[in-house]
Amino acid sequence: DVSESAANPSTIDRKRIRRIIRFGDTTVGEAMIPLADVVGVSESRPMKEAMRVVMKYGFNRLPVYRGNITNIKSIMTLSSWDLMDPALKNKPASDYMSSVLFLSPKQTIDRALPQLQARDDHMAVVVDEFGSAVGILTMEDVFEEVVGEIDVGYDFDEYNPRQRVYIEHESEDSHLMSGRMPISEINDILYAKFPAEEAHTVGGLIISRLRHIPTVGDNITEQGYRLTVLEADERSVLRVRAERL
Repeated sequence: DVSESAANPSTIDRKRIRRIIRFGDTTVGEAMIPLADVVGVSESRPMKEAMRVVMKYGFNRLPVYRGNITNIKSIMTLSSWDLMDPALKNKPASDYMSSVLFLSPKQTIDRALPQLQARDDHMAVVVDEFGSAVGILTMEDVFEEVVGEIDVGYDFDEYNPRQRVYIEHESEDSHLMSGRMPISEINDILYAKFPAEEAHTVGGLIISRLRHIPTVGDNITEQGYRLTVLEADERSVLRVRAERL
């Protein structure tokens, strides 16, 4: 859901200014696409399977994994020109794979940007301290931190682009948001001071405080706000209400 304020041009301009100011402090972990939302392909699958995934989801760059998607080994890039080649399905998938740039979620995006720019695929895999993938970062994700959502221009029938997350204001003191809303953006919009050191998102903060996966109705009090879980599944917090106390 996008609030009315998100559609107001002056509000959007103010948001862009805030994004520019905090650009140097934004971490890779805040800007990345979480692994749960990443589409990849197994290295054991044939080229025609990779082509099917590209056509279905609209991503021309795919992480290639071994065993499971936390173990990403390479990046496959299939351009529109490649997809028009009738002989593509019979070619070795390895011909379209490149090595992986690995980044820490703690790294700032201003330092990651030159590394992404130096690559033809403009993509990196974000890994935790154990080397397991936790997300991916692209040039588009970095730019969106400043200018907002970018239309990548794909027009495949089943393509569902990544949606920016906004706050819906119920009142001056009550706000609805996705569990994946970055804490840094919440702080900017609500002028709050939620800690961003232990979690990147409001859902992660709630989980960190409760020390278990929350259920609907669970809540915490933080920095003068009550954060209440409105929706959750077995793995994460989906929707949150923030009420000023």
